[in-house]
Amino acid sequence: MCAKLLDEKGIPFILFDKADQVGGRIRTDIVDGFRLDRGFQVLLTTYPTTQKYLNYQDLDLRYFYSGAWVHAGRTFQKVGDPRRHREDFWPTFMANIGRLTDKIKILKMRKALLAEAPEAIFTKPNMPTIEALRQRWRFSESMIEMFFRPFFGGILLDHSLRSSARMAEFVFKMFATGFAAVPAGGMQKIPEQLAKQLPSDKIRLNTAVNSVSNGIVTLQTGETLHPKWVVVATDGSEAGNLLSLPKSAKYRGVTTLYFSADRDPIQKPVLILEGEPKGPVNHVVSMSAVAPMYAPEGKTLLSVNVLDHQNEKPQMLEAAVMKQMRLWFKDDLADWKLLKTYHIPFALPDQRAELPLSKTGYREVSPNVFLCGDHQVTGSIEGAVVSGVNTAQALIAKWEQANIPPLVY
Repeated sequence: MCAKLLDEKGIPFILFDKADQVGGRIRTDIVDGFRLDRGFQVLLTTYPTTQKYLNYQDLDLRYFYSGAWVHAGRTFQKVGDPRRHREDFWPTFMANIGRLTDKIKILKMRKALLAEAPEAIFTKPNMPTIEALRQRWRFSESMIEMFFRPFFGGILLDHSLRSSARMAEFVFKMFATGFAAVPAGGMQKIPEQLAKQLPSDKIRLNTAVNSVSNGIVTLQTGETLHPKWVVVATDGSEAGNLLSLPKSAKYRGVTTLYFSADRDPIQKPVLILEGEPKGPVNHVVSMSAVAPMYAPEGKTLLSVNVLDHQNEKPQMLEAAVMKQMRLWFKDDLADWKLLKTYHIPFALPDQRAELPLSKTGYREVSPNVFLCGDHQVTGSIEGAVVSGVNTAQALIAKWEQANIPPLVY
């Protein structure tokens, strides 16, 4: 994103990436004809900055159902958005999830957050999400445990709900105003769309940076570069290593197991939450029900997501997951085949309420070195885009102040 805006201003740049494709944490692998995003990821369509810069039509977005199913009482219960799906009104209000008063409070919270500008949410007094749900919105413990803990826990990768209430409320507003979606061809289509707008000779893949010191960039190839400015747009921990920062961003992890199946036990593009934890699984999605291109014709792709089990042995984790899935779906799961397991220790920046965030969306480490990434703003695609935009704008201002003529290709 940063490179795109610099390029539009005619400011020369080179983008180095040690991977074989752009995208960082947003990658999609092809395995046996299935499209596997590296971890369960979605794009929230009303992210304010993101929707300005992405072409949603070209991404061919496929949408999730506005709401969720909650596995509780040996069945699936619907928690929908009656304002979008009138047929969900009675099933949602009659669902054995929390109390009737909780359903009314969700509508009140929705109305209040819709009335607030996104930037206003981030100026509110901050507190952990769990405290906001209890004190600010006054939900019952049963509603928190059965719905909000798996819902926000899955989004923020924080089952403790100690993450910032500001981020939780911002995400809730995004779900209420727009849709969760994925590109038909996988999440990697998002960074690919941006990269296609850049001169191909300005992107060097499979090129690792060994160090950034005093504005000097040393590559793994042995090359040494002396750019006027350097933008370090890696994840927080890698940035800390490159820049020898005393403190780098902490991260939360997730494990995603992808299964193929001959029959789809869900058949709907819906997020299913575990409301009565009886195993490691937090949520499950039939990705092929959301976007059919994610699976070969006649096949189903299931995304099973686990929190807080990063150190469990793969065989034990798979066995525990399958045991829990048999409680959910009851049918024989003999046609389920594990395609791949992704253990992602650096999935999202830690967003605990007490941790400070950059007000600018980037950090100027030295006069010519900038730190850029969602770890500087909010752990999300929106945070990454905002940080890229703000970093580019700061560099453009410096370029203009230096009165350097733009590059003409």
